[in-house]
Amino acid sequence: MTDAAPARMDYAAYLEAEAAAEVKHEYLRGEVYAMAGGTPEHAALAMAVGAELTLALRGRPCRVFSSDLRVRIEATDLSTYPDITVVCGALERSAVDPQAVVNPTLIVEVLSDSTEAYDRGEKFSHYRRLPSLRAYVLVSQHEARLEAYIRNDDGAWVLSEAAVGQQLVLDAVFTSPVALGRSEICLPQRAVDVLSPAQIQAILAHELAHLERRDPHWLALAAVIEALFFFQPLNRLARRGMQESAELLCDDWAIAATGDGVQFAKSLAELASWTHANRSSMLLAGMIGGERPLVRAIESIAGGAPLRGVVLGPDPITDLDALPTTDWSLLDRYRAWAPRLARQAQLYLSRGCPFDCAFCMERAKREVSWRAFSVERALAEVEGLHRYLDLRGWTLYFGDALFGMRKSWRREFLEGLARLDVPVAKYWLLIRVDLIEDEDLRLFAAANCGLGFGLESGDPQQLAIIRKSGRLDSYLDRMVDVAAQARERQVPWGANVICGHPGETPASMQRSADYLRALFLDAGGTTGFLSVDAFRLY
Repeated sequence: MTDAAPARMDYAAYLEAEAAAEVKHEYLRGEVYAMAGGTPEHAALAMAVGAELTLALRGRPCRVFSSDLRVRIEATDLSTYPDITVVCGALERSAVDPQAVVNPTLIVEVLSDSTEAYDRGEKFSHYRRLPSLRAYVLVSQHEARLEAYIRNDDGAWVLSEAAVGQQLVLDAVFTSPVALGRSEICLPQRAVDVLSPAQIQAILAHELAHLERRDPHWLALAAVIEALFFFQPLNRLARRGMQESAELLCDDWAIAATGDGVQFAKSLAELASWTHANRSSMLLAGMIGGERPLVRAIESIAGGAPLRGVVLGPDPITDLDALPTTDWSLLDRYRAWAPRLARQAQLYLSRGCPFDCAFCMERAKREVSWRAFSVERALAEVEGLHRYLDLRGWTLYFGDALFGMRKSWRREFLEGLARLDVPVAKYWLLIRVDLIEDEDLRLFAAANCGLGFGLESGDPQQLAIIRKSGRLDSYLDRMVDVAAQARERQVPWGANVICGHPGETPASMQRSADYLRALFLDAGGTTGFLSVDAFRLY
């Protein structure tokens, strides 16, 4: 709309004149206004927004239209030409104007100096009378900023803003929001349809906190370190600790930013129900037995009485087969990228460790019982991942804190794994050297496995301080025997040694060095490699 005096005519005359006109006109209750011409910048920005929407809506029942499409608001007798219009579903045309649609789902206006006040005020009030309209987006020409007004189920309009470098992606596959990379937040499509504006705001505040903290980058780095030094459980537990701490900090940030902890708790409870309904086993806290405590924590917040100063758990799941089968399709959006980036994957087959090594954070969980999937279920998980990813040439890590503690399970699984004949480059796992017998090494070789050992020290006195159980001299002797047999069967292995654990002395370090020299520099050669952790890092 311009400041020029309008012409007056009925709607039939407007349509006739509009068909012959070289410029577009807006019709409002018998008055016709020439629409201001746009600048090249305005036109280019509108095309760019339209192109992005077209790409984002590909495969969905929605169409994106340029400013050539006329939109009619019957309730206020306005006909106008939005910069971008999106219609989802079938087009509904005006009874008095077959070339005008009456059911837009989304309208975008690129702000101009001459029309910004109108777009924000009177024009938006017209648009709000459209029953079909779900969102109204204003795009600034002068700075990288989007303002989105979203209509919730109660009919209220809620403002959300996005600035430079931030991207919100709606995805029908994900059941939980996630911050990705430097600037992207993936929000489940269902969240927009189901959650209230206050709940969406709380979720976005939580994910924005992750981006501000650069959590995706730090956690990715921790995952790389864990993969490189897979046989050291401290790396895995440190990464989990970082992840849990990041979630708690971002929870606090979201509650502080929105001032509404109850809405945030309700949103968490709703998201958790979607995950359960989709039978997903993407349980980031699940492998530390946190499913049940998490439910109790959410219920306490939603009930208005959040737990304070309470340690929940342990509340372990004893029958792992009761967990839903892994739904790998939830990772479809990353499937094409994985082979190009890493060709490495990790799978958990068991939980728990009954040993009590002094340095290990595994014991802090207090879940000492070793529990595993049944052999059939464990093999099915491997086979399912292979069907999904095609593991030819991949390295697959079994991330268990202690692989195959029970001999019968271990040997039956390895026999089944060899029969599966999945063409991986190698399976890797973490196991105690004092559990391995000659028959195990034969089975490991047949199943194409590499072994990781938490050797920790070559000095018996230091091993006693670390609380390695069993006869410590024979423990070290067994490592020598296993290394020799692994060489004969061409089974690769790695050993982690801690340097500087409390109680370490120059004498103990010298004894450990002498042992390691003999272990790794044997004249016959070795298939092993050594990882040394400086204890001060922990």
